[in-house]
This record gives sequence, C-alpha cells and structure tokens, in this order.
Amino acid sequence: MLLRKTPTPSPEEQTQNALNDIRKRSTYIDIQPSHLIFTGNRIPQKQFMLAIGKEYANVIYLFKEYEYTIETGGDPSKITTSGLCDLISQIEKREDPIAKILREINLKAGISFPIGSVGGNVEVEKLQTVLVEILYAIKKLSGLESFEAQVFIRGYADGQMKDWIREQNAERYHYERFSIVPSLEPGSPNPLTYSLTEVPIDIPVKYNNTHLPDLRAKFVKEVLVEPFLQECEKPKKIETHILKGYDFTERNPLDRKVQIFIALF
Repeated sequence: MLLRKTPTPSPEEQTQNALNDIRKRSTYIDIQPSHLIFTGNRIPQKQFMLAIGKEYANVIYLFKEYEYTIETGGDPSKITTSGLCDLISQIEKREDPIAKILREINLKAGISFPIGSVGGNVEVEKLQTVLVEILYAIKKLSGLESFEAQVFIRGYADGQMKDWIREQNAERYHYERFSIVPSLEPGSPNPLTYSLTEVPIDIPVKYNNTHLPDLRAKFVKEVLVEPFLQECEKPKKIETHILKGYDFTERNPLDRKVQIFIALF
C-alpha cells in the first residue's frame, strides 16, 4: 500500500492557518492587516497589528494618566517570563479559547502572573488574558517557518490638558537613552511611514506627556515582549523594535496604550 505524503502547506496557507487559529482562540484581541510603510533594503512581505477587539475597545487600557509602567513596582517577579512560557505551552496543547483555558488553569493550579492594578474598568484577570493572547499571537506568527519575523511596538499618550512633569522611576525602569525606529512623517497625527534604521533618543529624567509614548513602548518591549521571545522562542532570534510614538490632541484614557505590529520578511 502506498502512503501519500501530506503536502507541505504553502507560505500563504501557513500564514492563514496561524491567523485563523489566533482569531478562533482569542477573546479580547483582534489581529488586523497593518498599514505601516517601511522604507529600506528589506520590505516586509506581510504585516499585522494586534489590537483590543472592538467589543472591549472602550473598556481596556493599560496605563495611568502620567505613567509609563503597569504597576509592577519594579519587581521582576510580578511578570515572570518562565510562567508565561509554561502557560503558552499548556495553551498550545488544547483547542479551547485562551480565556477558558486560563480560567481553568488558574482555578486548578493557581498559576498566574500578577501585575498589580491598572487603569480603566477592567479586572486584573481580564488584563492577564489580554497579555497572554497577545503573546500567543506573536508566538504563532513569529514561528512560521517560511518567514523571518520582527516585532514593532508603538506607544501612545492622550492629549495633555495641563502642564505637568514627572520623574522617571529609579533603577529598573529608568530609561534615559534607547533606540527607536523614527517616523518619516514628523508632526503627523498618525504617521505611517518609518525608516527601518534605528536611531538613539534621549529621555530626560523629568519627563512630560510628549515622552510617554516612547517610554510606554520601551517598558512593554523590555518587560513583556523581549523576555518572552528570548525565553520561549529559543534558538530562533526575533528582533524587537520601538516605533516612534505620538500623543493625541484629545483627552481620552483609551489612548494610554501601546500597539504591537508583526512584520514577516
């Protein structure tokens, strides 16, 4: 009897299968085509944006008004990368919605990664699910064999109604100098075009609203995305970058956020 070899899915089929899986299993996040334009020698073949789903868009935001960290208090144990790796591994063994699996895991084993309180009318449990769904989506797309993935993080702040200055957190989240991917549309209310060449920026110790977008992106990159990829995706190396962010002109707590983009080269 001849055994027919199952044909290897094409790159297009692999991508669509991953997207279908993410959409089927996610409760709070949505994955959409990205409209960013990257210039340089390498242009992405495909790119996507992770966002809070429409049903929850008016409920969940991550940051308090003047802050650039979720309330971890500088404690690295508040977001444990190894715990996240274990969670993703357990999720991959099942086909249920991620929110359902996390509820069962937390009930049975008490596994969690507490991150303190957050702004908005959202329970910590719901935010934990959002973060796991985002990381699961990154893992699924970055693991596609036909592509090399890069992750881009862009921060935002809502409009400034009064002058204020805050001092950066000491020690762990003290970000005076780091690299970003600059926008090629300076001053645009919603820049879409970016150079793929990073440049260093300096953030003063006493920051204001204009610095919040990049500080927020740096925090999410350093505390959540980068450790997860380094710990859970070995030996594959996936580059992460900060896109130059911006602050809106209107006051809206829902604009206190970051967005994550995944480009496949």
